[in-house]
Amino acid sequence: MVSVTVRLRDPRGTRVLQIDENQTVEGLKALLKEQTGLKSFRILRGFPPNLLIAAPEERVGNVLESGDLLTIEAAQQQEQDVYSAASGSGSAGSSGFGAYGADRSIHDPACQEASTQAGPSPVRSAVASPHRPLAATAPSFERVVVPDDNSCLFRAVAFVLKQLLGGIELLPEELRELVAQAVAADPWTYNDAVLGKTNEEYQDWIKRPTSWGGAIELGIFANHFGVQIASFDVRTTRMDVFGEAAAYPSRVYLCYDGIHYDPLALRSHPDESTDDLLTVFPSSDGESEALAAELIQTLHASRSFTDTANFLVTCRECGAQLRGEAGALEHARSTGHAGFIEQ
Repeated sequence: MVSVTVRLRDPRGTRVLQIDENQTVEGLKALLKEQTGLKSFRILRGFPPNLLIAAPEERVGNVLESGDLLTIEAAQQQEQDVYSAASGSGSAGSSGFGAYGADRSIHDPACQEASTQAGPSPVRSAVASPHRPLAATAPSFERVVVPDDNSCLFRAVAFVLKQLLGGIELLPEELRELVAQAVAADPWTYNDAVLGKTNEEYQDWIKRPTSWGGAIELGIFANHFGVQIASFDVRTTRMDVFGEAAAYPSRVYLCYDGIHYDPLALRSHPDESTDDLLTVFPSSDGESEALAAELIQTLHASRSFTDTANFLVTCRECGAQLRGEAGALEHARSTGHAGFIEQ
């Protein structure tokens, strides 16, 4: 069975849900009623959240993509009455799929128009429901700080991929082993010139807990997990997208400040826990990219980055004082030391 993995958010909380892509939209309705405990509800998809529009007999695989956010809101009685009147029927036996109520067809233009008139546009506004008050501020990306322990890239990747992996957060050593296996399996691509050392040496080196990851690792992770990984450089504000050429349908975001990687996540409501922040987005979602870029501009303006050409670092192993990334790399090559602390 091929499934679509989505992030489900309802009054009960946020969780990952896998749906058979051959399931019909009508079948999805029954599944969501079971999952949420709501008899009448409206379904919003993506970010910004927009009313889901699809025929009841449509396949889920044609309507949703892995990484989508589905927000389920309980329909208020007034809304149900409005849409029942608009349709000329309030029958519970209707075969339509509920957008503002389980008895209303979500592909009905009248329903879509009424939903637009019923309240403010959800664009750049927090997800709201009768059980959750509207956020005081619009949804925005934030930098989730991971430990500075030489495995920051691996921890950042594990954090943003957790939602794609059904809530499983991989360990840095698991991701390091994955890289070593990928490098070993393709010595033609991962040759001495690309790796800066022999293929075998790199396999051993990347598995050490003191070795930093970078572009090679991000490319491997993108292809292995079938996801685009967009990495922002805070100093230059440049965004590099690994896996973009493969047109993977989902995208995650990281930022790099010159010496440290952190994951980026979307907060749609002030009371959300870190684990509930959204990290996976459709690759075609220009709004999420724009919001991530806004955060990077803010970090850049506050100089939340390290100038790797001139910064001073201390070797954790011998205490040597070194200047810039070049100095640290040369010291690492000549001594085998790999742990450094910025002064």
